[in-house]
Amino acid sequence: MFAAKHAAIAEKVSSVHAGIQKALGPLSSLRLIEFNIEKEHLQ
Repeated sequence: MFAAKHAAIAEKVSSVHAGIQKALGPLSSLRLIEFNIEKEHLQ
């Protein structure tokens, strides 16, 4: 149950982050890479 909840939260964060990425453009690509590394680490 916790894993499912965590996945839903992660998905929501990802979509929000994708929106921010689109808004900021190339400046945020490095941050996106960092975010993906953090996400992998949490799993």
